Amino acid sequence: MNHIFSHPHSDILTERLLSIGLLVGGLLMSTQMSLGFTLPKWLAFQILFILLIALAGFQKRPLDAIWKTWNGKLILGYFGMLTVYTLFSIAPWTSFWGAASQYQGWITQLLYFSAFCIGMQSGSSLSRALIPMNAGIVLYGLVQMAGLDPLAHFWQGEAALGRTYSTLGNPNFLGAFLVLTWPCLWKERHRGKGAMIALLLA
Repeated sequence: MNHIFSHPHSDILTERLLSIGLLVGGLLMSTQMSLGFTLPKWLAFQILFILLIALAGFQKRPLDAIWKTWNGKLILGYFGMLTVYTLFSIAPWTSFWGAASQYQGWITQLLYFSAFCIGMQSGSSLSRALIPMNAGIVLYGLVQMAGLDPLAHFWQGEAALGRTYSTLGNPNFLGAFLVLTWPCLWKERHRGKGAMIALLLA
């Protein structure tokens, strides 16, 4: 499959945007516990992927190659049905944002859809970009484990029974994140000390 970002400078820009955006989004929190860990991340990630898709558009390299695959057709069909459901929902606003505190609504599904598009086209750039995000989240979790969390006073009501949750707000989310990103780190382990350190931390 031809990449959207086939020019060397575009590859570098894509990887840098992914690395910075995923790191910022992964660490982004709000002191308002009702949306402190989830919604700010989704919005940041959505802005990131919209920028990347816009970059692809400016380079006049269409995304249509994705829709020629079965995976692409299935994902497109799913997102299309979800959009129709949201439009005709009895609670469209809730369907758009999702219910607290997970916010797994249309806007979050748009994030997944955008990530799928970028992942299909940018190849291993997405895997490499996960390295700083993983390292940042794990390091903050280690700070929590050591009892040195500088923001601990904000999270007293959400202490998760003493379990570590890092910037993800829930120990289960943290565990799932580590399990899901570990294969990407393993894939990129040969790329240098940064990847190996992140792998060891995870």
